[in-house]
Amino acid sequence: MDPQASSLDRFLRNGAHDFLGSTWGGNSSALAGGIWGGLLGGGLAFLFASVTVGSPDVGAAVSGGIAAGMVSLGVVGAMRKRLARFEKPTVKLSDEARRFLFRAMRQAFGARYTWIVHEPRMKERIQERRRALFSARIDEWEQRPAESFLHPDVFALLDAAAKDYNRIQGELTLAEAEPGVTLKKMKPAIMQAANETMADLLHEASMMETYPERGGSAGRVSERHLAALRETADRVEALHASEPDVPEGLAATRTMDSVLEDLRMEQIARAELQAPD
Repeated sequence: MDPQASSLDRFLRNGAHDFLGSTWGGNSSALAGGIWGGLLGGGLAFLFASVTVGSPDVGAAVSGGIAAGMVSLGVVGAMRKRLARFEKPTVKLSDEARRFLFRAMRQAFGARYTWIVHEPRMKERIQERRRALFSARIDEWEQRPAESFLHPDVFALLDAAAKDYNRIQGELTLAEAEPGVTLKKMKPAIMQAANETMADLLHEASMMETYPERGGSAGRVSERHLAALRETADRVEALHASEPDVPEGLAATRTMDSVLEDLRMEQIARAELQAPD
């Protein structure tokens, strides 16, 4: 990728696809599966009825109806078992933000961009294979710079957010292959907090695009989110730099405030330990 590319362009190429996946839960999939299951069961019932309705044997007709009902129940059971693998989304993304991000991906990579529903319980090796296939495919696509199709204010907001989001993701990815344990244990909570904050900023960007007349209060909310991402990135980088001697037990929670508190306390404790007697 062009080293001069913006942080937002890097986010769209390297992280947005998985981010969309983490916001896509089983509700819509369950609805679609239920509809298809109902149609299939109804079609089989109609088929059995049409075959048996002309028979003078009433017993045959009744048997056909019972068989159709049993097949329908089997279809519904199979669909429910299949859809049980879909979990609720790990990040709540508003409809406006999801449409905005999907549209941005289409504008960046063209109409060929689609995403596959994320299945959290799928075997990790299959997940990795899917990611590898998608990465190989997207690496071959030309990318239109986000600055060329987004409003300047929207681009400025998301580029600032993507810069610190990419920093967090990069540090946590590097920490996976290193001996320290604190960042590894905190990674799910940190990424959850970063994703939640990015989701809020994407929603704000979608509102800025739709209602450019909005002013003051929206800017203050965005600045708080950006400041939280920036502080998280700074603290993750600082913690990673001193990772080898990290103690093992830090509890992680799912909110940005809790993650930041953990990172602050860790740095305070280290400063006290390193202070001369």
